[in-house]
Amino acid sequence: MGTQEEIQARINSRLTNPANKLEGGFSQDIIESVSYELANIKDTEIDAIPDRAFVETAQGPDLDKVGEDYGISRRKDANAIVYLEIIGQKGVIVNGSIKAVYENLIYTVQETKEIDDTSIVLVKAQCETKGTIGNVPANTINKFLTNYVGLISVNNPEAAYDGFDEESDEIYRKRIKDYLASDASNANKEQYEAWARSITGVDKAIIKAADEGAGAGNVAIYISAIEQNVSEELKQAVFDYINYIQPINATVIVNSMNYKNINITAKVVLKEGYTKDNIKSELEAALKPYLRSAQEVVSYFKISDLIFACVGVVDVLEFTLNGGSESVEIADIDNPVIGTITITEGLK
Repeated sequence: MGTQEEIQARINSRLTNPANKLEGGFSQDIIESVSYELANIKDTEIDAIPDRAFVETAQGPDLDKVGEDYGISRRKDANAIVYLEIIGQKGVIVNGSIKAVYENLIYTVQETKEIDDTSIVLVKAQCETKGTIGNVPANTINKFLTNYVGLISVNNPEAAYDGFDEESDEIYRKRIKDYLASDASNANKEQYEAWARSITGVDKAIIKAADEGAGAGNVAIYISAIEQNVSEELKQAVFDYINYIQPINATVIVNSMNYKNINITAKVVLKEGYTKDNIKSELEAALKPYLRSAQEVVSYFKISDLIFACVGVVDVLEFTLNGGSESVEIADIDNPVIGTITITEGLK
């Protein structure tokens, strides 16, 4: 459409009476006003409004509004959980005033316990920074934020977990579309799946009714977590929410899906300037969305295509999938995840 000046110039170019083009004249006042309003319409980006209103094209806050119209909110980020082993003097109380650190991350104790004769206490703590950044490895949180009387040392014997990033547009959009494509209503299986997947951290959810092995009066829910193992806390969160919201009195049973490692060994010809680590990183990035969507099988030939599609690969000389040359069957409650990836270099 153009700026106000461009619009005004185009209108003037169509006038046949030169006197009408005099600045300050009646016609020019009208033309200037019309040009201003037309340019203002362009500034409001009215052409983009339709794209902001549909699931397929909306982004960010616009996608939030679209999802909420269907009662589906974006899953927020969550704080990581970790168990801290604290050594100190007998009788010292460890509580929420105690903080430990790893680099710039602070972990605050979430419960109150007294150090006994062993001089050791194990307490639950939470990262103050939300997101996956808080999921630090084991034996990394080994400093207190400050000196505490009677406390000697701190360590996390196991890795932190359940730190989740805010749901991305890609995953949120798919969850909305899955809901719209299903017949989720009246506490049917699709409804239970939607409820489970609304919990921060849940990736997939498979529902088993009474006649599918859950048992009379039961609803079995199998979940996977986003790029993590399923924790007891995540299972409890799903149970608490569904047990509260379901309109029937079914006994809710929440289990983890069976995590099935997908191991790949490949010999490839590399392009000049690329390394085996380059290929491994690129393949891992391509595997994640494929494994999330895989049903019934993880295809041997699809994996071959993903390896060959890596930018640094000239040719795939040989590869195995879980030690063989066949597709890997997966049951409905199996969750295929990246296992061991070994890339070796071959010659043309």
